[in-house]
Amino acid sequence: MKIKDYVLISSSFFLLCFFIYFLYKPDIEVDKNNCRADGELSGHTIVIVDQSDTFTNNQISNLKNKINKEVNKLKEFEKITIVSSDKKNPLEIKEWFSSCLPPQGYVIFGRSKDIKEKWKKSKNKFDQDIQDLLQKDKAEFSPIIEMIRIVSRREDFSEESVPKRKLLIVSDMLQNSKDFSFYTQRLDWQKVKKFSKSQIGEKLKNVNLEMCFIERFGAKKNRDHKDKWVSLFEYLNTKKIKVRDW
Repeated sequence: MKIKDYVLISSSFFLLCFFIYFLYKPDIEVDKNNCRADGELSGHTIVIVDQSDTFTNNQISNLKNKINKEVNKLKEFEKITIVSSDKKNPLEIKEWFSSCLPPQGYVIFGRSKDIKEKWKKSKNKFDQDIQDLLQKDKAEFSPIIEMIRIVSRREDFSEESVPKRKLLIVSDMLQNSKDFSFYTQRLDWQKVKKFSKSQIGEKLKNVNLEMCFIERFGAKKNRDHKDKWVSLFEYLNTKKIKVRDW
């Protein structure tokens, strides 16, 4: 047998193995959110959206683009969740969207193709609904610290079980809840730190954090708050802090 025949046979064998792996590789069991059924999660990005005031069209566009960028960064079986405070129960979380990115291999046969179609449909639906949600569902309170406390205590956002975590906050960062309000209480940032520590503890340790400051009524005030919020999150041991203006 000639050398070129060996090369041809070897190449054909390699292509056959490649074809079998990508077209017939076994499906991984997933739950209703496209996440692994065994609960294993390699990364989770949580987006907190403050709806205490309406968003401008430009801010809505910025939010859509930002979420799409975060989705595009996901690796297989990494999760993204978008939440806000519940309008009727301000100290509870309303979850708009939560899903893992399903397998992106070249699977033609099996459930993986159906899973990716489901992901595409749910993502498209979210894109269509987000503008109405932001424009119509205005909340009375802005319990920023309490929302952070709730998401930081999620089992699927714990340092022990999720190695890669990111928290994205879209807000004017003007805390306003029954327990603590920047509008009705004299701003003492030592008290803010103490309150935050009591609510959040060490749950944000090693979390990548990004704040997108929304300019609303009192924009000068929230600009003055930026350094204070960064200092607060440093105090809570977050890993990396980015600040953006919207």
